[in-house]
Amino acid sequence: MTPMIGRSHGIHAEPTTFGLKLALMYDEFGRGLKRLRTARETAAVGKLSGAVGTSAHLSPQIEAYVAKN
Repeated sequence: MTPMIGRSHGIHAEPTTFGLKLALMYDEFGRGLKRLRTARETAAVGKLSGAVGTSAHLSPQIEAYVAKN
């Protein structure tokens, strides 16, 4: 219930409370953590076989080894 000045685009806005500010940040951090976990699953792929995937410059076994590790 500690009052504080609200901010909007860097200027004073309507008053708010410090507790509400912290509660909103806590919720935002939770959403960010969920997005990070989802991104790790989505981005957990690797490709070294070239732009068109022909493996002309690198063996597919090397690509598999690198992607695994």
